[in-house]
Amino acid sequence: MRAIQKRFYMLGFLLVLTILVGLLIQYQYLNQRIINDQQESSIATSEYLRNEINSQIQYHIQSVNAIAEFIDIRQAMKKESLEFFKRMILYNPSIQSIYYTDKNGQLLSSDGWIPPEDYNIKRRPWYIKAVQEKKLIISEMYRNSLYNDLIITIAKPIYQSENHQFLGVVAADITMEEIVKMVDQERIKGIGYSFLMDGSGHILAHPKYNYQEELEVISLGQMNKELYEQMRMTKTGEHEVILDGIKGYLTYQPIEQTDWTIVSFICNDPALQNIKYLWKVFLITLFFLMFLVFYFNYLQKKYFLTPIFRLEEDIENIDIENNLGYRVPLIQHSPFIELRKSINFVLDTVQELFEQLQQDEEELVAQNEELKDAYQQLVVLDEEVMKNYIKLMESEEQLQKALDQNNAIMQAIPDILFIVNDEGLVMDIQAPSQTQFSLKKPEFLNKKIEEVLPSNILNMVKKKIEKVLQYGQIESCEYELDVPGGTS
Repeated sequence: MRAIQKRFYMLGFLLVLTILVGLLIQYQYLNQRIINDQQESSIATSEYLRNEINSQIQYHIQSVNAIAEFIDIRQAMKKESLEFFKRMILYNPSIQSIYYTDKNGQLLSSDGWIPPEDYNIKRRPWYIKAVQEKKLIISEMYRNSLYNDLIITIAKPIYQSENHQFLGVVAADITMEEIVKMVDQERIKGIGYSFLMDGSGHILAHPKYNYQEELEVISLGQMNKELYEQMRMTKTGEHEVILDGIKGYLTYQPIEQTDWTIVSFICNDPALQNIKYLWKVFLITLFFLMFLVFYFNYLQKKYFLTPIFRLEEDIENIDIENNLGYRVPLIQHSPFIELRKSINFVLDTVQELFEQLQQDEEELVAQNEELKDAYQQLVVLDEEVMKNYIKLMESEEQLQKALDQNNAIMQAIPDILFIVNDEGLVMDIQAPSQTQFSLKKPEFLNKKIEEVLPSNILNMVKKKIEKVLQYGQIESCEYELDVPGGTS
């Protein structure tokens, strides 16, 4: 029974261990699911912003290409060019101004701005870069001196389509307000954000930095130099990093036709909170599981094992040989009360059978004693019978001797002897010679004397026989009988 209890405890331990392993696996799965969900959200946000920024940049590039084609076709028409510039700004509010500088340095601006005499537009970075690379370029972000806001310049060199002669450079100042606003407002599940960075590591848009108020542009190298070096090595990537003292997950992707990079960062704190919550759920579940296991063991011990142990002890106290009247106690509210009643019923039946066996044994003992007495009597009778048999044998021998003597005497007597019973039947006949009779001996036997004796002597013989039978004395008579050898 103790082995059964150990097995119950082992089963409970295995059950707790199985559920514990299941909870750990579920915790690991949910933890990884949360991390994957954060990573997917960060990647999806960066891809969305990249596509939106690419779309806007491409739209502005198409506008600059359209302006360049218009100038190439309408080279000498200054008024028409200005009107075209204004229409383009009207249709695209993100363009602050459009200006064209020919190869001689003459400036045509959509807003009518006239540069000072000492201002050499050919020394502007966007002009130099466009002429050197001979293709459309996008400048780094800088602050507009007129409007004091952040802008970029998209510039493209114009070559005459017929002889590819250099005509000048057309440029458009694009405000970053719409892009910055889009990046600032994009939140990743309320716990993450995105920012835009150029090839030099300058942060162009960030929800924490307002460049309308701050003049200094923040660099990623100031925030995390190691991350900046990693991002310079690869165009795209995913990293677990610490930004501004906050641990999180970061993804970045390039913006086409620029040296910009869109970066999405999601904080791990909510994930850690979720993980802590999972730990709490896990510990609470484990606590209740342990409580249920111990409570189950308590109930099992109280209502199952303890009654079984008591029943086992009561059954061990059963001793039919020494205490036939013992009965197991009937404990009320015991789950085995019916079993106890059944055991007592069996004990009652056994006692009845045992008492009946004892009674039968006593009767058998008594019958055995009677049989012994009868056997002794039979032995005595057998001895007496043997003695009587021996006496009978001796008497028979003596009788045989007497018969032999009588026969010898009878043979020696010359007279004829008839042996007749009380009914007058001839039982035997003795004669010296059978030739004396007209009938042979077998013819006399079992016949009445009336049939064998002549009538003249029959009455006399019958009277003598009657007297012998009546008085038991010897009687005699004389008569003559004719026989074949003469009268006798």
